[in-house]
Amino acid sequence: MAFTITTKGKNLFGSCNSGYLVGISLSIYYTGQPTVLADRIIFNLPGRNYVGNLAECYRKTLTLDPNVTYTLSFALSDSALVTISIFDVSKTYVSTTNASSPITFTPESGTVYVFIQNTDSSPRIFSISSIHLQKASQPSQSATVNDELFGFEGVYDTIESDGSVTKYWSRTTKTTDSSGNFTLTGYATGSNLIAVNNTNGETKILPASGTVATGWASVSVTVIYRLATPITGATFSGTVDLMPGENNIIVPKFGIISVKGRSKYLQG
Repeated sequence: MAFTITTKGKNLFGSCNSGYLVGISLSIYYTGQPTVLADRIIFNLPGRNYVGNLAECYRKTLTLDPNVTYTLSFALSDSALVTISIFDVSKTYVSTTNASSPITFTPESGTVYVFIQNTDSSPRIFSISSIHLQKASQPSQSATVNDELFGFEGVYDTIESDGSVTKYWSRTTKTTDSSGNFTLTGYATGSNLIAVNNTNGETKILPASGTVATGWASVSVTVIYRLATPITGATFSGTVDLMPGENNIIVPKFGIISVKGRSKYLQG
């Protein structure tokens, strides 16, 4: 498996469902209220040309540093035609009826508004998610890892700040004998392993040892076991965006990794 870890600066947009107004609170011409969740905004109606004053709108109030350049990134559902305006009480910095990510702007005021609506001529409903606002001086950083990562019983393969990987776990395929046993070397003493019957998918957690008894006679078994000596130096495509705090990423092959970022990497 291969994927890219991308670290970004602190998200100054915050959650979508805080510090916002919708519908008639903003305009008598856009009285509809989109569904606002913490991580996305869902516009349930097409544009004003189709539904009149029932069209939906959303506005977020932000407190930013004046005369600093910011980058707003986001993800839109397929074929969305979206209007986004960014302005303060005296000046408009962004006004587009066909928004695409990212958007860069430099406000002159400390209070800025981000206004989002379905473009009047759009016949489609849409959602906007992964909204991230950061200072342009805090560029994103990426590390590409071409490997599998596993985690079990509190021990996790880790991605270091330089992009290298420390592997505490390994995956191999074994064939059991007529008694249902297989042999194993290079395992950590006192650890457990995960065994998967490749015929019927049954999974067992077993003590790691030189001879492991599975109870499955003469079958192919996938084994994920903890290494006696961790290996550092593996280099780690999909995109996983890390936000400040603890990020848990579910990966294939029964593993979970926990990446805890330091503020100097995540917040610039």
